[in-house]
Amino acid sequence: MKMKNNDIRICTSCHFLFKGNPNYGCCPDCGKPTIRDADDKEMAECWYFRKIFAEAKPA
Repeated sequence: MKMKNNDIRICTSCHFLFKGNPNYGCCPDCGKPTIRDADDKEMAECWYFRKIFAEAKPA
């Protein structure tokens, strides 16, 4: 399934970026309910890191 930009969320407590639906109840990293939609800058950061990790070669 292709990820849409509006599927990206961020936790305002720990700043963890993740894919999730709007009804996701809490951050999958810290467990706090302080999540919101990522803004344009945060989405760009998410796509950048996804590209870097996809291109990474195991040592």
